[in-house]
Order: sequence, then structure tokens, then C-alpha cells
Amino acid sequence: MLDNVIKLATHQGNAYKNHADTIINQPFQVNTLEVFPFQDLDRILHKSDHERLLQSYLQELGSDTKNIKEFKNIISCLDFIDSSILEVSNKQRSYSKILEKQLIEFKELFEEKILKKTVDLMSSIKHSNLKYLEDKLYTTLNDKMIKYYQNAPNPIKLEYILNYLISPLSEAIIKDFEYDKLAMNIVNDCRKATWVYKDMIFKGQGISTFFVTYHEKINEAIIELENIKRF
Repeated sequence: MLDNVIKLATHQGNAYKNHADTIINQPFQVNTLEVFPFQDLDRILHKSDHERLLQSYLQELGSDTKNIKEFKNIISCLDFIDSSILEVSNKQRSYSKILEKQLIEFKELFEEKILKKTVDLMSSIKHSNLKYLEDKLYTTLNDKMIKYYQNAPNPIKLEYILNYLISPLSEAIIKDFEYDKLAMNIVNDCRKATWVYKDMIFKGQGISTFFVTYHEKINEAIIELENIKRF
């Protein structure tokens, strides 16, 4: 059983490292963490009589202080692996929920706020000004929208939305139209969307570091188990 735990713990630690890499490469995608079944770990820690295991261990190897300490170290390492799996799984679930929420928030800000307000403002200028094609605000907004849609990939990624519409649109409005309240409302929504975008990356980097740390810690526990395992 202990051999099997070591084998699965190795796979699980590698899964943490792979998941960390996936998050860094795909920060705007909710990815599933691979989790291995640790039935033997459960049997040892939660379904076995530790006192009887200890007695068998000492009967086999001798009841000196060193062997007692080794047995306790084995149980301690297994406890750490067990608690780590639970903690990491809980952290992943929490992160996935937050990411899903922020993806929805970004989508709503972009589609329901930025795009809609931009189109509405262009329509307002168009209906109130017969020479709207000469209106600087209209032509600026129209130019950004045209460039965005002309070069849009399929599917459209969040990086593209930020770099090819949100940022250029916000910068253009701030540069020449700070006096226009409706235009500045669009800028405020651009700022909110940019913050959500950057926060998703920031949280992704944080959780990635978390997974790498537990990959390293589980490997340390595995090495310790392999060094003291006698059978």
C-alpha cells in the first residue's frame, strides 16, 4: 500500500506542476485539475489500527527509539500528503469559481457596457448631426470599431479584445474627448474591464505558484518516505 501511495503521490505532484503550467499558458480558461484516487492512503490513515501497525513494525525491525521515530515519520508524511490533497482540491475549486465569475464579469462589461455604449454614442451623433462623418468623436469611435472587427480572429480571445479595442478606445477618448461625459463613461467601463483582466492574470500567477509549491512539498514527502521505507 505504501508503494502505491508513493507512486500515486508522484503522479499527483506532477499533475500539480502541469496544472500550474496550464494556468500560466491559459489564464482565461477554467481547466480541470487531474486528481488521482488514493484508496491505499485512506486505508492506512483512516481504516487501519495504527497501534497494531506500530507493534507489527517494531516486531519486524526491533522496538528501539529509532524505529518508533521512523514509524511516526511515515504516518506524518502520509498525513501531510492526505491534507495537501484536500487543501489543493479546495483551493482549485475556489479559484475556478472566482475565475468563472470574473470571466462573466469581463464579458458583461465588454458586451453590455463598452460595445453597447460605443454603438449608442455613435448612433446618437449620427442622428443629431447630418455631417456625422466629419465629427471627430464619431470617426474616432468608428475607426476603432472597424479595426477591431476587421482583424478579429475566430474565436476572439480576451487578449485581442483588450489590445485591439478596450485599450485603443480608452486611450483615444482620454486623449481628445475628456470633455465628453458619455465618452468618458465608456472609458470608465474600459478601466473596469482592464482591472478584471489584469486581476485574472494576477490570480492565475498566484494559484500557479501555489501548485508549484505543493508539487515541491509532496516530492519532499515522497523522498522522505522512500528513505525510511523498509519493505
